[in-house]
Amino acid sequence: MPKVSAVRLSVLLMALFVVAGCRRGEVARVVDGEVVSGRFIHPASYAAYARGAFAEADGQDLAAREHYLEAASLDAHGVQIWTRLGAVLCRLGDRRASDRAFERAVALEANYQPVYGARARCALRQGRVEQALKDSERAIALDPLDDASVGLLIESARRGGGKIDTTAWSRERRTMAPFGGTSEERTSEKTFEQRIDEALLARKIALAQQLARKAHLDPRRLGTRALLLGRAEVAVVLARRRLRADPHDSDNRILLALAADLAGRPEDFADSWKRVPRQPRGLSLRGRLMMVEILLRHGGLRAAKPWLRSLSKDRLAILADPLARRLLVRLDMPEPVARRDDD
Repeated sequence: MPKVSAVRLSVLLMALFVVAGCRRGEVARVVDGEVVSGRFIHPASYAAYARGAFAEADGQDLAAREHYLEAASLDAHGVQIWTRLGAVLCRLGDRRASDRAFERAVALEANYQPVYGARARCALRQGRVEQALKDSERAIALDPLDDASVGLLIESARRGGGKIDTTAWSRERRTMAPFGGTSEERTSEKTFEQRIDEALLARKIALAQQLARKAHLDPRRLGTRALLLGRAEVAVVLARRRLRADPHDSDNRILLALAADLAGRPEDFADSWKRVPRQPRGLSLRGRLMMVEILLRHGGLRAAKPWLRSLSKDRLAILADPLARRLLVRLDMPEPVARRDDD
């Protein structure tokens, strides 16, 4: 999938805050479908963290450090911020600063599993095998099914002279791994996704569907992937096929409307638009984001505002979902109506 502009994403994340009308104090969020209360986090901190995350993903550690430092200055209690800052500082070779960042994260939340994995990886990079063993063991204790932490433990043990039975851990890792092998041994999901994208770009729909089945990917997401790759016509075909299989699939109903609109097929858009849901309830993140794009294209911000408000409590979920994240980025500058799906 194409890389996402961190600046555009951060602006949109802040926009969701504004639409939601967040206030200082305790706020409610939705986590895994459950409403939980938590502290207020300044929207600018979310935005800075998002910029840091995307810079880090692109290998721009210097830029990521500055963004994470900005996020920390706005939210000194963000354990995720200090964890990622520690990891970036470690890669930049600033051992003292990375140690302080990790210590800050642990002090904020002693049972936050990712900080131990990040610190173990850092210690391994620096040759501190005993620290790497200690932190990887702690990470596994907090999340026994985390394959990455088991891999860190095995590597730390190997470098430390075999104080731990790595053979037994390797067996355990194979048992836990999603496709019946370690991340190095199995064909990775990322590789499958790359091949799926290549098939969609080449308009080889049958091949894309076959690869998706092999990778155990949700076939309902294929149409969205095609749309994000600029293959609106392919998305139309996939959405129609899904709707023949399940006429009540509202997400694909919205996908069909948006794809037809982007492909410059006004009659198909008008026909699809008659049947799309008019309320966000029951729709996935992807469905709601696609609906927002349609409304922005045809009705403006006023029409889209209720749907944006429904997304405001799912900001972190959007960041965690690559397809939803890219759909969000599209909202910054919707493509002109009646754009043809040409090479």
